[in-house]
Order: sequence, then C-alpha cells, then structure tokens
Amino acid sequence: MKFCRRISRSFRIAQIQLFCGLSKPLFLFCFLTALLPGLLLASLLGWKALFFPAAVPHLCRGIFLVLWVLFSCALPSFCAAVILSSRRDICMRGLFILVPICTLHLLLSFLWALMLLYRMPPFFCMISAAVCAVSALLSVYRTGRQCPPLGFLLLIGGIWNALLVFLCADF
Repeated sequence: MKFCRRISRSFRIAQIQLFCGLSKPLFLFCFLTALLPGLLLASLLGWKALFFPAAVPHLCRGIFLVLWVLFSCALPSFCAAVILSSRRDICMRGLFILVPICTLHLLLSFLWALMLLYRMPPFFCMISAAVCAVSALLSVYRTGRQCPPLGFLLLIGGIWNALLVFLCADF
C-alpha cells in the first residue's frame, strides 16, 4: 500500500511539473492542429456509416468513432503538443524520441481510417495498427522514465492499437 501511495504521489508531482512548464497558447495550437484531420476523417467515416451502412464495417458505428478519435488521434496529438510546448529541458529530451513516434502514430491512424473508408483489405489495416502498437509499447519505458504521465498515455495508446489489430481481423 505504501508503494502505491508513493508511486501515485510521484506521478501527481510529475503531472504538476509538466503542467507548470507548458506554454498554454502554444500547446492549444499544436494540439488542435494535430487533432483536426482526425476529426475530419472521423466525421467522414461517420457520414459514410450513416448514409451507406453496407459500405462500412459494423465496427465503425457510434461509440467506436469517438474511441478512435480519443485514443488514435487525441493521445498522440496531446503527447506531441506537450513536448513541443514544454520547457527546454523536457523538450530537448523528448523531442528526438516522442515527437517522431507521435507523428508516426497520427499518420498511421489517418492511413487506417482512409483504408477503412476506401475498403482496403483488412490486412493493411492490421499492419497499420500493429506498427503503431509496437512502436508505442517499445518506447513506453524510455518515455516513462523521462516523463511518467506521457509514458502512461503512450502505454494506453499502445494497448488501444493492439486491440485495434485484433478488431481489424474481424472485418
């Protein structure tokens, strides 16, 4: 129990330090710039699922698009925006590792949505999600040592993409 309290306290301290070191306007600009294409793709997928239900897999109904935007688009956008708008010491350590990984996740999640939209074979969707999952899970340890909150978010994104690999096999 004492170990859990110590871990949660250090996690909260890391969150507060990270939040205090952010430039809020730059964070919002970076976050919204990275998130908008995902929102547009999700609305396009939702429109296609609403008006052409036979053309979209049953997976892309209702809550799944919200979860896809949250975990596949918002998490990498948030992590990259935090690194790009933070103090110099945090930024220089994470700039070379986390920002390229988050950019890769964003681009592959957009590619996943486009492949789903244009009815590509499920194997390509699985490959896209698998690359995201592997890259996220391999970089969790290093990112978690530098910034525990971002490492935790990266872990959640990696688990989501691993789940997405298995969900794509059902298409």
